[in-house]
Amino acid sequence: MSRRLSKLRHWLREVGGEQRRRDAVGFQRQLQECRERIAELDRNLESEIEKSRRLEDKLKSLSEKLPGVTTLRDADYEYKFVYHTVEEKRRAERLFTKEPGTIKWLTTTLRAGDVFFDIGANIGSYTIFAGHRIGSTGAVYGFEPHLPNAISLLKNIEANSLRDRVRMIAIPLSDRDAFEEFQYFSLNPSRAHSQLGRSDLRGEQFDPAATELKHGWRLDSFINSGTLPMPNVIKIDVDGLEPEILSGMSELLRSPQRPRSIQIEVGEDAYQDIGAHMERTGYVMVERHWTESGRRRLDADPRAELPYNAIFEPNAR
Repeated sequence: MSRRLSKLRHWLREVGGEQRRRDAVGFQRQLQECRERIAELDRNLESEIEKSRRLEDKLKSLSEKLPGVTTLRDADYEYKFVYHTVEEKRRAERLFTKEPGTIKWLTTTLRAGDVFFDIGANIGSYTIFAGHRIGSTGAVYGFEPHLPNAISLLKNIEANSLRDRVRMIAIPLSDRDAFEEFQYFSLNPSRAHSQLGRSDLRGEQFDPAATELKHGWRLDSFINSGTLPMPNVIKIDVDGLEPEILSGMSELLRSPQRPRSIQIEVGEDAYQDIGAHMERTGYVMVERHWTESGRRRLDADPRAELPYNAIFEPNAR
């Protein structure tokens, strides 16, 4: 009996030892895998740190150049834009590429001596472009209620020596003459999407960066008061407020001296209202075009519904 117990103990020791050896081998394998994973994470971390350092150096290099002036040229003119942020610099440098259809429209439509209204001028890319083309006998009015943008617009007017023919108006246009809260989407220059009388952008609510009490005006009121001349060409790009502004300029659109060409940014769900209003006032859409990014998206998906710029002219009938 004792011999059997001794053999049993010996067998258990051998089995236990084998199990411990297998456990030790498994533990060593897991330990090695952990070490390899830690080494991989270290390499990835070093790579991310190096990327962060390069980005920091790049941003530092850019910040050392802020503010600055960027200069663009075409076959006819030179355009200078003051910038305070990298984003503002990029907007200015995309003058010719962001909306090539707008550049084409302005180039072929504007004439020496014209009066051009740029409603929603932002930092003044198209205001400055137009200012060079209407000559010393013409006039450009850039409407921009977003104060950081308005300040940049003023600086760009001065940088291009266009004070004699370009004026900035930091008053929002509306469908009524009344005080309303102007909700800033952002306080940074070159930013868009701010709204008058509401804090939603095409149905999507946003938390305003700031709020200012502003007096909105109908464009008809401006013109009827003798403050502004009758415009020949108008561009409207106001992030969803186009119907209200068009309502506030109905008298102008029906007048004998009405504009000969109007470009309006049309949102995905806004053409019915905008098109109907323009038709009622005697205008017809003659062309439409998309932004550079919008065109790329349409090439990828021809059925996509995207905002576009619609060009309207008086109906000849």
